[in-house]
Amino acid sequence: MTDLIDISDALFDSGLEKDAVITHGAASYSGKCIFRNPSQRSGLMGIDYEGSNPIAICEFSMIDDWDALVNGTDTIIIDGENGGAAFKIREKKPNGPSYTILELSYD
Repeated sequence: MTDLIDISDALFDSGLEKDAVITHGAASYSGKCIFRNPSQRSGLMGIDYEGSNPIAICEFSMIDDWDALVNGTDTIIIDGENGGAAFKIREKKPNGPSYTILELSYD
């Protein structure tokens, strides 16, 4: 029988991970995440729009209680992304025991 490899071990040791801070109310949580869709913010004739929502794949161990995060009010700052400004967390999508996918918004 072959042992299954925990994908998060390879994922968060891939060189793609970035430091991140999630803010929930007065609490802040630090950890690692992988950011995707970094350049989807666009403009057309002076109108800004998002082509797709960026996501952050975060280590599950980053926060004790992921269920406490509130969509649309909690934020995440990802090192080197969005000019240092916070992204709003639009939706959380737990993805197994090792990591959670957060759908983000620039505003």
